[in-house]
Parts: sequence; C-alpha cells; structure tokens
Amino acid sequence: MNDTAMIANGEIDKVIKPHINSTALEWVGRAQAWLSKAKAAKPIETVEEHAQAVAARKTIGEAKRQIEAVRTEHVAPYLAAQRAINAFFGRPAEQVAETLKLLDGRILTFENAEAQRREAAEREAELAARHVCELEASERRFHSAFTHAAIGMALVSADSRP
Repeated sequence: MNDTAMIANGEIDKVIKPHINSTALEWVGRAQAWLSKAKAAKPIETVEEHAQAVAARKTIGEAKRQIEAVRTEHVAPYLAAQRAINAFFGRPAEQVAETLKLLDGRILTFENAEAQRREAAEREAELAARHVCELEASERRFHSAFTHAAIGMALVSADSRP
C-alpha cells in the first residue's frame, strides 16, 4: 500500500514516523497529553488553580515555539528536496510546453493552408462550371442563329471563301 492510501486509511503515523526523530515524537506525545488534560479540566475556582493554569500556559506556549522549531527542522529538508525536484523537472516541463506550442502552431498553419486550398479549389470549380454554362449558352445562341435564319446564313472568310 502506498503512502497516500495509508494516509487515507488513517495510518498516517506509519507513514510519517519513519521520517521523524525521537524529539519530534516526544512533542507529539506531550501535545496529546496536554490536550486530553485540558479537555478534562474543570473551571478554575481558586487562586492556586489560576496560578497553575498560568504556569501551564507559559510552559505550553514555550512548547509551541519549540514544536515549531522542530517542525521547521523536519520540513526544511523536504522543502529543499521539493525545490530541487521542481527545478529538475521545471526545465523539461517548459521544453514540453514549448514543443506542444510549436506543434500546435505547425498544425494550425497546415490546417489554415488546407482550408485556403479547399476554398480556392471550390472557387476554381465554381468558375469552371460557370464558364462551361456560359460556353454552352454561347454555342446554343450561335447554332440558333443559323438554324432560325430567315433566308440562310453561311460562314465565310474575308475573301469570300467557305
């Protein structure tokens, strides 16, 4: 089972404890004990209980600072490793992004050129079809001139030869 699955199953101690020294584990135990004691405590009724609570507050406040120092001590190597990993994979990630951008540009350029080529081919086909229609109409008019001539008609050259 991987770390993520173990954390999801509530087995966080099994994941984290191998990475934490005994001082850190001692602070975890103390914090749990203080919390249990604070939850079970009754309201302060005497000056002595108040003095004890103030002293405990000072002790726990100092413990909080020490816990933060221990936490920082434990987190620092992980942060350094995270920065190293980000730096290591950052350049390849940028290169992959740049490659995708270049490929997208090449693909888009081809697709645009292909669309222009298709449009040009469609225009050419339309012009050719229109030209054929006009030529057929012109031939019909020319043929009709001979067919429907009242007297007759012939095609001859300028020197009157057929």
